[in-house]
Amino acid sequence: MRRYSGRLAVAAMCTVLVLVGGGLWWWWPPSKSTNVPAGACWGLVTSDDLRTLMHDDGKAVKAPFSTSDLSGRSVKAECEVEWEPGEPHHVVEIGVDQIEEDYYRATRNHETELAGTGQNAVLDFGAGVDGWLQPFGSLLLLLRCDNGRPAVPGRVYRQIYVSGGGDSGLPEQERTQLFAEVARRTAAEIVRQQGCPDVRVAERAPVVAG
Repeated sequence: MRRYSGRLAVAAMCTVLVLVGGGLWWWWPPSKSTNVPAGACWGLVTSDDLRTLMHDDGKAVKAPFSTSDLSGRSVKAECEVEWEPGEPHHVVEIGVDQIEEDYYRATRNHETELAGTGQNAVLDFGAGVDGWLQPFGSLLLLLRCDNGRPAVPGRVYRQIYVSGGGDSGLPEQERTQLFAEVARRTAAEIVRQQGCPDVRVAERAPVVAG
């Protein structure tokens, strides 16, 4: 009985050290724990998503970090969730930028050229949305949101970028499909909050080829 109590005491001390010395970090035991944040990145990444992307062997996962929001009042919004130990890397990262037409056209032309050479793939996210699957499972979306309320005059386009690490043991196709859905949710939330005319985001993410 004394040995068992000692183990509990040691475990409690370790938990305190993690909370006090490491800031807002959690540790999960082996196997994918249900004790994950309720969500991250403006609620677009769910607890089930995080659980799917976690590695099986227990990780310290940094508290969700985000800047600004998706209301359009800022030219940039970004969010990331990281894990450690070892070399830190992103579980998932979302970036949203307000861009001008020249940048939009240059980016669209560049991605279209890459698609023609097979270096990326065109994805259909709905009417008024250009989407591409880039190397390493990253997603890039472009859409016009001329709602009369740009944070900076002339920046009437939105660029959405979603990426993440591949250390979860999840097959690449499944991870990329999840990122495609996160990108779709992000576009839909931008349209919902900012009221982008003539944009109709699809109800489901396009199927990513394996």
